[in-house]
Amino acid sequence: MVAEKNPVQTSFPVEIKDEALRIFLEKDAKIQDIVDELNKKHEGLGLTYTTVRSWISNNNWTDIRAEIAVQTNKSIIDSEVARRKASTKRQLEDYDLLLDTAKAAYPTLDWKSAGEAAKVVDVAIKGQRTVQAGILHVEFVQDIFDAIVEVVKDEDIRSQIGSRLKLVIAKWDERTGNQAEN
Repeated sequence: MVAEKNPVQTSFPVEIKDEALRIFLEKDAKIQDIVDELNKKHEGLGLTYTTVRSWISNNNWTDIRAEIAVQTNKSIIDSEVARRKASTKRQLEDYDLLLDTAKAAYPTLDWKSAGEAAKVVDVAIKGQRTVQAGILHVEFVQDIFDAIVEVVKDEDIRSQIGSRLKLVIAKWDERTGNQAEN
Protein backbone atom coordinates (compact mmCIF):
# COMPACT_ATOMS: atom_id res chain seq x y z
CA MET A 1 0.00 0.00 0.00
CA VAL A 2 1.37 3.40 -1.03
CA ALA A 3 1.06 6.22 1.49
CA GLU A 4 -1.05 9.08 0.21
CA LYS A 5 0.42 12.57 0.26
CA ASN A 6 -1.63 15.31 1.84
CA PRO A 7 -2.87 17.52 -0.96
CA VAL A 8 -1.70 21.13 -0.89
CA GLN A 9 -4.52 23.40 0.18
CA THR A 10 -5.35 25.86 -2.58
CA SER A 11 -8.26 27.72 -1.03
CA PHE A 12 -8.01 29.62 2.22
CA PRO A 13 -10.55 31.61 4.21
CA VAL A 14 -10.65 35.32 3.38
CA GLU A 15 -9.58 36.03 6.98
CA ILE A 16 -6.24 34.26 6.34
CA LYS A 17 -5.66 36.25 3.17
CA ASP A 18 -6.55 39.50 4.99
CA GLU A 19 -4.18 38.60 7.81
CA ALA A 20 -1.42 37.91 5.29
CA LEU A 21 -2.05 41.30 3.70
CA ARG A 22 -1.95 43.02 7.10
CA ILE A 23 1.39 41.36 7.94
CA PHE A 24 2.75 42.26 4.48
CA LEU A 25 1.79 45.91 4.91
CA GLU A 26 2.37 46.54 8.61
CA LYS A 27 5.52 44.56 9.14
CA ASP A 28 6.96 45.00 5.65
CA ALA A 29 7.45 41.23 5.91
CA LYS A 30 9.06 38.91 3.41
CA ILE A 31 6.90 36.19 1.88
CA GLN A 32 8.50 33.36 3.89
CA ASP A 33 8.02 35.34 7.12
CA ILE A 34 4.30 35.67 6.35
CA VAL A 35 4.02 31.94 5.61
CA ASP A 36 5.89 31.00 8.78
CA GLU A 37 3.91 33.37 11.00
CA LEU A 38 0.51 32.25 9.75
CA ASN A 39 1.36 28.53 9.76
CA LYS A 40 2.62 28.87 13.33
CA LYS A 41 -0.47 30.81 14.43
CA HIS A 42 -2.96 28.55 12.64
CA GLU A 43 -1.91 24.96 13.24
CA GLY A 44 -2.34 22.72 10.19
CA LEU A 45 -3.01 25.66 7.86
CA GLY A 46 -0.62 24.47 5.15
CA LEU A 47 0.01 27.91 3.68
CA THR A 48 2.82 27.89 1.10
CA TYR A 49 5.29 30.39 -0.25
CA THR A 50 3.75 30.01 -3.72
CA THR A 51 0.26 30.82 -2.45
CA VAL A 52 1.32 34.01 -0.68
CA ARG A 53 3.44 35.05 -3.65
CA SER A 54 0.42 34.62 -5.94
CA TRP A 55 -1.75 36.70 -3.57
CA ILE A 56 0.84 39.45 -3.65
CA SER A 57 1.15 39.54 -7.43
CA ASN A 58 -2.51 38.85 -8.31
CA ASN A 59 -3.84 41.45 -5.89
CA ASN A 60 -1.17 44.14 -6.41
CA TRP A 61 -0.10 44.14 -2.77
CA THR A 62 3.27 45.64 -3.69
CA ASP A 63 1.49 48.58 -5.36
CA ILE A 64 -0.69 49.00 -2.28
CA ARG A 65 2.39 49.05 -0.04
CA ALA A 66 4.10 51.56 -2.35
CA GLU A 67 1.03 53.82 -2.34
CA ILE A 68 0.89 53.69 1.45
CA ALA A 69 4.58 54.66 1.54
CA VAL A 70 3.93 57.55 -0.87
CA GLN A 71 1.02 58.82 1.21
CA THR A 72 3.01 58.41 4.43
CA ASN A 73 5.99 60.27 2.99
CA LYS A 74 3.73 63.02 1.67
CA SER A 75 2.07 63.31 5.07
CA ILE A 76 5.47 63.58 6.78
CA ILE A 77 6.62 66.18 4.27
CA ASP A 78 3.40 68.20 4.63
CA SER A 79 3.75 68.07 8.41
CA GLU A 80 7.37 69.27 8.25
CA VAL A 81 6.47 72.07 5.83
CA ALA A 82 3.64 73.20 8.13
CA ARG A 83 5.97 73.13 11.14
CA ARG A 84 8.59 75.16 9.31
CA LYS A 85 6.01 77.66 8.05
CA ALA A 86 4.73 78.18 11.60
CA SER A 87 8.28 78.64 12.84
CA THR A 88 9.01 81.07 10.01
CA LYS A 89 5.85 83.04 10.79
CA ARG A 90 6.92 83.35 14.44
CA GLN A 91 10.39 84.48 13.38
CA LEU A 92 8.95 87.11 11.05
CA GLU A 93 6.62 88.35 13.79
CA ASP A 94 9.61 88.67 16.15
CA TYR A 95 11.59 90.67 13.57
CA ASP A 96 8.54 92.81 12.81
CA LEU A 97 8.17 93.60 16.52
CA LEU A 98 11.87 94.40 16.77
CA LEU A 99 11.66 96.67 13.74
CA ASP A 100 8.50 98.43 14.95
CA THR A 101 9.99 98.97 18.41
CA ALA A 102 13.20 100.41 16.96
CA LYS A 103 11.28 102.68 14.57
CA ALA A 104 9.03 103.94 17.37
CA ALA A 105 11.96 104.67 19.67
CA TYR A 106 14.16 106.25 16.97
CA PRO A 107 12.76 109.84 16.97
CA THR A 108 12.95 110.24 20.76
CA LEU A 109 16.51 109.01 21.23
CA ASP A 110 19.68 111.11 21.33
CA TRP A 111 22.23 110.54 18.58
CA LYS A 112 24.23 108.00 20.57
CA SER A 113 21.09 105.93 21.18
CA ALA A 114 19.87 106.62 17.66
CA GLY A 115 22.88 104.73 16.34
CA GLU A 116 21.90 101.80 18.49
CA ALA A 117 18.33 102.03 17.20
CA ALA A 118 19.64 102.09 13.62
CA LYS A 119 21.59 98.90 14.33
CA VAL A 120 18.45 97.27 15.69
CA VAL A 121 16.52 98.33 12.56
CA ASP A 122 19.30 96.92 10.38
CA VAL A 123 19.32 93.62 12.27
CA ALA A 124 15.52 93.39 12.02
CA ILE A 125 15.52 94.06 8.27
CA LYS A 126 18.30 91.54 7.66
CA GLY A 127 16.46 89.01 9.78
CA GLN A 128 13.26 89.52 7.82
CA ARG A 129 15.11 89.03 4.54
CA THR A 130 16.79 85.86 5.79
CA VAL A 131 13.48 84.41 6.98
CA GLN A 132 11.74 85.32 3.72
CA ALA A 133 14.54 83.69 1.72
CA GLY A 134 14.01 80.57 3.85
CA ILE A 135 10.33 80.56 2.89
CA LEU A 136 11.31 80.42 -0.76
CA HIS A 137 13.68 77.54 -0.04
CA VAL A 138 10.99 75.56 1.82
CA GLU A 139 8.52 76.04 -1.05
CA PHE A 140 11.21 75.02 -3.54
CA VAL A 141 12.00 71.88 -1.55
CA GLN A 142 8.27 71.07 -1.31
CA ASP A 143 8.01 71.30 -5.11
CA ILE A 144 11.03 68.99 -5.46
CA PHE A 145 9.48 66.44 -3.05
CA ASP A 146 6.19 66.55 -4.94
CA ALA A 147 7.99 65.89 -8.24
CA ILE A 148 9.89 62.95 -6.73
CA VAL A 149 6.73 61.41 -5.29
CA GLU A 150 4.94 61.76 -8.63
CA VAL A 151 7.71 60.32 -10.80
CA VAL A 152 9.64 57.81 -8.70
CA LYS A 153 7.51 54.76 -8.00
CA ASP A 154 10.21 52.51 -6.52
CA GLU A 155 9.82 52.56 -2.74
CA ASP A 156 13.50 51.88 -2.02
CA ILE A 157 14.70 54.68 -4.29
CA ARG A 158 12.23 57.15 -2.72
CA SER A 159 13.42 56.12 0.72
CA GLN A 160 17.06 56.66 -0.28
CA ILE A 161 16.25 60.05 -1.79
CA GLY A 162 14.28 61.04 1.32
CA SER A 163 17.16 60.06 3.60
CA ARG A 164 19.64 61.99 1.50
CA LEU A 165 17.41 65.08 1.38
CA LYS A 166 17.04 65.00 5.18
CA LEU A 167 20.83 65.18 5.44
CA VAL A 168 20.92 68.08 2.98
CA ILE A 169 18.25 69.97 4.96
CA ALA A 170 20.08 69.32 8.23
CA LYS A 171 23.30 70.62 6.67
CA TRP A 172 21.55 73.78 5.44
CA ASP A 173 19.86 74.29 8.81
CA GLU A 174 23.29 74.06 10.44
CA ARG A 175 24.81 76.52 7.95
CA THR A 176 22.02 79.06 8.33
CA GLY A 177 21.61 78.64 12.06
CA ASN A 178 18.05 77.31 11.83
CA GLN A 179 17.30 74.89 14.61
CA ALA A 180 14.57 72.28 14.24
CA GLU A 181 11.83 72.98 16.75
CA ASN A 182 10.04 70.10 18.40
